[in-house]
Amino acid sequence: MAWTPELEAEYQALEAQYGAKLPTDAPPAVVNNPGANQALLESKGKKIGEISGENQAGLPRAYSTLQTAAQQAAKQIELANKVATDVSGVGGKGSYAVGIFDANTPTFLQSTRDTIADIEGLDAANFIGAIKTLKDQSPTGATGLGSATEREGEKLQKANFNFDRSQSETRFGKTAQDYRDQIRHSFDNTVKAFNDTYGTKYTADDLMKQYSPDPESTKAAIRAKYGL
Repeated sequence: MAWTPELEAEYQALEAQYGAKLPTDAPPAVVNNPGANQALLESKGKKIGEISGENQAGLPRAYSTLQTAAQQAAKQIELANKVATDVSGVGGKGSYAVGIFDANTPTFLQSTRDTIADIEGLDAANFIGAIKTLKDQSPTGATGLGSATEREGEKLQKANFNFDRSQSETRFGKTAQDYRDQIRHSFDNTVKAFNDTYGTKYTADDLMKQYSPDPESTKAAIRAKYGL
């Protein structure tokens, strides 16, 4: 999930308590460095495997592209979750964004405008572009990672998710959830193919958490760091 007012308040309180400037943007920047990120995974018991010279030479560039795919997947999954919740009217957010009447009525509520903007952001093009680049970089050409990424891109394009706002809230919310699940499934399969190609042991969760950390995990890390 995105940075929240609650997490911001917690950081501000820690700043005041410890007198040190803490980062106020989340998620933190990720180093586009396979070695540094692999070290993080190895600290959790994950080891890099033996890979061929050709694949080893292409790993840094491919890993950077995989991170781009992870960033785009995390963004779309988070946005789809938010839209699915907001169109249901929970807390009054976005409750007038969808429906045959509301879709054709001028919008004056800021929360509704924000939800409509989120809906317009539901677009897998950047994620598809990233996995297409992985296909082009794949040393195995039309097999392995290349065929897997091509297959996942085609799934997303053929799904043709319907985000027409004249649908009912229930139907629109279900479409957003299906979209989220397909993005996640496609990224999972991409990571598995990447691991097979480059002999790595990355997981989709580890990669996406770099860009979309769970707030409770973030809070726990803050407390552990400062002994709270």
